[in-house]
Formats: sequence, structure tokens, C-alpha cells
Amino acid sequence: MRACRRISFQEPRPALRQPLQVESLYRLLDQASEEKRTARRELIELGQSYSEIQEFQKIPGIGPIGSHLFDAIIQTPHRFSTKQELHRYCKLGIESRSSGNRKEKEQLDDAGNGELKNVSYQAFQAARSTDGPNEIKTFYEASLKRTRNETHARLNTRRKIVESMWALWKNEACYDPERLLGPASCAV
Repeated sequence: MRACRRISFQEPRPALRQPLQVESLYRLLDQASEEKRTARRELIELGQSYSEIQEFQKIPGIGPIGSHLFDAIIQTPHRFSTKQELHRYCKLGIESRSSGNRKEKEQLDDAGNGELKNVSYQAFQAARSTDGPNEIKTFYEASLKRTRNETHARLNTRRKIVESMWALWKNEACYDPERLLGPASCAV
């Protein structure tokens, strides 16, 4: 029975129908692309009235989408009293598990919002892929030198990104690259 089905799928299709279907799909793709551009323009316009969104975008790797997502999901910077609570909510916190006499196993905490974890990842990747030096690259290199572990350095940098966004918002401060780097600026 399978052989019969396979043969029926391999039969030539009517010549007029395929170009029409392809043309229709291209029209849909063009419409979707235009809608995406329009939505992006509207998103950027909406963010103009929020000073924290403008400050977030000054951090290397943070664009309009990431800054709006962070603002929308967190809602208020006073939601967290410590940076560790923020890290945990962004799924970047460390959790220790032990059972009986076994050693404690440290791993990333599953609790929290995965979108915020993705915002930090996208920002990290975007900042690292830009030409020339920036604060995120400098912080990552200093963290890598200190930890000698790429995973730990990457996670430290991603925590620093969300922590910096939170601190800017909470303190109603302007972005300062030296402040993001902190002691790391001297380490490299």
C-alpha cells in the first residue's frame, strides 16, 4: 500500500496550479514582512515615553524588543529587593540540591520567566558579535579570566546585563559604561 501512495505523490502536478500557489505564498510573505515592520515602528514609538526603555537600549546588545520585554515582564523595579531575586526570576539564579550524604549539586534554578533569560542571552550574543570593544565584551573577558570557565563567565555576564537594567530603572539613573563594568574595568 505504501508503494502506491509514494507513486501517487510522485505524479506530476498540474502545471498551472504550482505557480499560482507559489505566487500566493510570496504575497503572504510580503504582507507578513510589512506587518512586522509596522509592528516594530509602533513598538519603538510606544517606548519613546518611557525613559527606562531609552536607557536600557544604551547597554550594548539591548535593542527595542529586549528593552520593551524587560520593562513589560518586570513591570516595576521595586518588585525585587535583591539582585539575587532578580537573577532567580530571570532563570539565572543558582540553586543547590543535595540528598542524604551526597554532595550538593549546583544548577540553574528552573523557577522564573524564560523570556527574561532569553533577553539576556540575545543581548549577550548581540554585544559579543559587534565590531570593536564594548562593556559587555570587557566584562565577559574579565569574568572569563577570573573564573577560567566559559559557562560561568557567560552566565555572570548575562546576570550583569539584567542586573544593570534593573539598577538603571530602580535608581532612575542614566546609563554609565564604567558603572556596568565596575571592578572588571581594571581587571582586563
